[in-house]
Amino acid sequence: MKLVKLSGVLAVTAVMGCQNDVTSPLARDLGSTSLASITFDATTSIGSVGKGDVQTFFGWNNQVLQRNAAYIDFRFSSSESSTWTCTKTWYTGPNQTEHVVVQQRSTSVSSQGLLATQGRNNSEGLNGPNTGFMLSSEGGITTSSSGPAVGSCPASPSGFVFDNNVQTVNNGGGLQIIVNTGAPGPFLTPTGKNVNTWYNFPW
Repeated sequence: MKLVKLSGVLAVTAVMGCQNDVTSPLARDLGSTSLASITFDATTSIGSVGKGDVQTFFGWNNQVLQRNAAYIDFRFSSSESSTWTCTKTWYTGPNQTEHVVVQQRSTSVSSQGLLATQGRNNSEGLNGPNTGFMLSSEGGITTSSSGPAVGSCPASPSGFVFDNNVQTVNNGGGLQIIVNTGAPGPFLTPTGKNVNTWYNFPW
């Protein structure tokens, strides 16, 4: 005879706040088409974004981009969750009845950091000085985890064994963009984007 019981541990994803995130704690996703002139290394928080990509994203012409360039910021954000099980088996009675308890376990990791955004103002042409944006780390990427260590089993009650079955899911995130309060706009564009809202920026 085998008796099986399921138990669970729930982990909640930690969401790190940001000083500019006023209207929405989570970035809005308005499209996932990759843009052309973007380079970004998440391990060093260094990269660059061409002005044409920002224009395309907000539906701006060059003149509007030049007016709003000083109000643009970028940040990096990501989230992933892992699940696994631990099993405890024991036997009782003269017939050695097998008992099995399987514990569901999970944990989540969130990373976020505001990037220093420097306008690449190296043009002297008629189209204005800004040709893009240079990105660098501003205080580094902060990582927060919620839940037990991946692959761990409870110490109490004892006797649980890791089933070697970790599954990790990337919950999204990446490079994000905001146009801060005070920007002259306009924002009534076909893209439907607004001031002071973080958006997932395809890259």
